[in-house]
Amino acid sequence: MKRADEPKTTPTEVSVEKFIEEIQQPKKKEDAYALLALFGEVTGEEAKMWGPSIIGFGKYHYRYASGHEGDAPLAAFSPRKTSLTFYFMLPDGKREELLAKLGKHKTGKGCVYVNKLSDIDTAVLKEMIREDIAHATQLYGGEAADKALPAASIAKRLGFEKFQKRAVLGRERAVADDFAELDSYDTDVDAGKYDLIFSYVLTLEELKARVWDTINHDRLNPEGYLYIAYPKIGNKSYDTSVHRDAIFPSLGVDDGKGTVGDSTLKFARLVKLDDTFTLVGMKNAVKSKDHKTKNLY
Repeated sequence: MKRADEPKTTPTEVSVEKFIEEIQQPKKKEDAYALLALFGEVTGEEAKMWGPSIIGFGKYHYRYASGHEGDAPLAAFSPRKTSLTFYFMLPDGKREELLAKLGKHKTGKGCVYVNKLSDIDTAVLKEMIREDIAHATQLYGGEAADKALPAASIAKRLGFEKFQKRAVLGRERAVADDFAELDSYDTDVDAGKYDLIFSYVLTLEELKARVWDTINHDRLNPEGYLYIAYPKIGNKSYDTSVHRDAIFPSLGVDDGKGTVGDSTLKFARLVKLDDTFTLVGMKNAVKSKDHKTKNLY
């Protein structure tokens, strides 16, 4: 089944978060952030804007018998004004089976339309995403799943230079000199609040401890980021690993908001860092203009 967006969308450099922040409807914006977390959890891919309004994860290259070819996201959704739109490539039999369990929705050519996220079963949505990726990969193959950010340019590719106050924790665990581009950063978090905290961990317990330490000690400035690099399953550098599917349940991530429990720390991205580490990113959803306390730098 051809996706409706294939002939006309290409990935752009527009920030996904900037796009979501510009959504005028509060509930639609909340649903968009929740879907950003859900799709990221299931796919393990970094979100990218495709065209002006589609949020895509991963990529595959398609070619038809007519000779037409191009690229499309492995999984994608769009928080449009009238509905949440999902782009699925599912075998006909499986499509009907899953749609019957999904909840209130409408369908179109290659698309599923939902008024709001609470109208559907998110467990079924996750299953549809997995089936969608499996089917697209079987037909065309996917290229994004095993692509890592170049180790020597991690800081640059993730935009770390734009953060004024930074901390990098556990750098000795890195398998490359990942932060050569940065002129300065702290190696602990004892000097007030930060715009960016990047931490290497080796176990799920370490990951949880870092997240809760950041929340409980209010270590991030408004709109600040916490990035945690954890060893992927099957890595050759460490005997330990963290399964990505265990992260959200262990942190009590709210499926509806994408936040860690009742905190303001919200899931932002999940991306393969290198052959050893995967990166999970979270953002302090408190806006600078709403923050009442003075920054400490």
